[in-house]
Amino acid sequence: MDILNKAVILREYETFCYQICYYFIRDEELTVKASCEALLDLARDAEFFHGNNEVRRKKVMILAVRATLRYQSQNERKQLHSLNMKYDRP
Repeated sequence: MDILNKAVILREYETFCYQICYYFIRDEELTVKASCEALLDLARDAEFFHGNNEVRRKKVMILAVRATLRYQSQNERKQLHSLNMKYDRP
């Protein structure tokens, strides 16, 4: 399968991947990073491109959640820092 066909297929699942990541992270910047990471992982997965819609959706879910978990701790630190800044001011 050539790169253009892969790009078309990935594009079909881009929004779905983003929605999964955003559901868990709730931060625009980190969601973009996590969903991009998941889509790059999908681009390297030959099975993804040869599967049907059900297989592809499952793979998107798995890799989106995996990427989300990597960025979730960053979001928690960001929120904690924000709270500290809010209450540390005299």
